[in-house]
Amino acid sequence: MDAFRDIGSALGRTNLWARLAVTDMQQTYKRSIVGVAWIAFAFALFVAVKLFIFGSFAPGEPGEFAMWLAFGLWLFFFLQQTVVDGSNIFVHSRNWLLATDLPLTGFILQSILRGLIKFAYQIPVILFVVVLSPWKIPLEGLWAIVGFIVILINTVWVQIVLGIICTRFRDAAHLVQAIMGVMFFLTPILYFPSQVGKRAAMLDWNPLTHYIAIVRDPIVYGTMPIKAWIVVGVMSLVGWILAIILLQIFRKRVVFWV
Repeated sequence: MDAFRDIGSALGRTNLWARLAVTDMQQTYKRSIVGVAWIAFAFALFVAVKLFIFGSFAPGEPGEFAMWLAFGLWLFFFLQQTVVDGSNIFVHSRNWLLATDLPLTGFILQSILRGLIKFAYQIPVILFVVVLSPWKIPLEGLWAIVGFIVILINTVWVQIVLGIICTRFRDAAHLVQAIMGVMFFLTPILYFPSQVGKRAAMLDWNPLTHYIAIVRDPIVYGTMPIKAWIVVGVMSLVGWILAIILLQIFRKRVVFWV
């Protein structure tokens, strides 16, 4: 199948996508005195302000909310960038698509690697919160590694699906960005689900709630969120099937849409 050949070809050129991702980062912060440190600084400032404001009326121990907030923001920003970048991935790669015969999945890998670089630069902020917080990470927190690997696998199909749909229908990209703005407040990051009472049931309809839970819950509480894993598992299966179908049918048409 053409879809599997496209994915296989992209995976075989991982070094190329990694170099392009690094080049993108270098170009973004070119001639900046602080450079990529702006990523960590901006994230630290955002966490500090949100913790100062919302931590004042959060129930439970301050250390618990600090961990809840920091890991929630860390994961949400990565997921948000994945979704937003995916909606414009082929449009932004127009020159490459018109001039080369590189696999579509490759541009998605480049985008995900770029997001991972930003994600990694925010690690010092997370470590700072963990060290200062009296809330200790249990041994079960290692399950968060498995959860994040699953998230990475999901980011590929998300960008394939959004990339193809939003390239064909340009208004869809703007809709995606608008939805992600709303999702920030519908995802339990700035608050605990218990704080919204009966409305907490609505949070389960937000897929980002479950994707964040499979990483954050083992770290903060040492628990395995079974419901979240079931939701993520079903979405992974359905998402990858949809991605393969779209890639198989529309792979050769994307170049005419950009």
